[in-house]
Amino acid sequence: ELGHLVKDALKDGGYCPDYLTNQIISEEANKSAFGIILDGYPRTMTQFEYLTEHFDVKHYIHLDAPYDVLVEAAMNRIQCSVCNKIWSAVFREEDCCSCQERTWKKRFDDDKSIYPKRYENYVELTSPIIESVKDLKNYKKILNFNNPNVFTEIQDWVKLSNQNI
Repeated sequence: ELGHLVKDALKDGGYCPDYLTNQIISEEANKSAFGIILDGYPRTMTQFEYLTEHFDVKHYIHLDAPYDVLVEAAMNRIQCSVCNKIWSAVFREEDCCSCQERTWKKRFDDDKSIYPKRYENYVELTSPIIESVKDLKNYKKILNFNNPNVFTEIQDWVKLSNQNI
């Protein structure tokens, strides 16, 4: 039931409702004793307010890329039919997961015709969040296209900022 609600919201380029997204985040966060990394959350000010009220946020990392790079990444995104791991068709499929009987499927919301709306929603809804955190010491913007060192860059910044907290 929860999956159907999310799928219905995403199919036309929209977002999952805030209350539902926050519920999913809370449920997943409560499963971890070590903290979590959230990718793509928060996407709205309501989600951001929920996040800051309910969690101790250590770092805000903003991975940024040009529009055409984002479109290409979305259009090449594939998902394992067994474990649901998301991967890029640009990379070797055998490096994705160890599932033996997998087939690849496209995500239902990776449709070139709805991507402009998804991006427009993203910019409109996330810009206020970025404005709210961009001057904080625990915020870092990292360009994430043609950057083979992005993971190392994130690790180094997190280590350094942990020393300064």
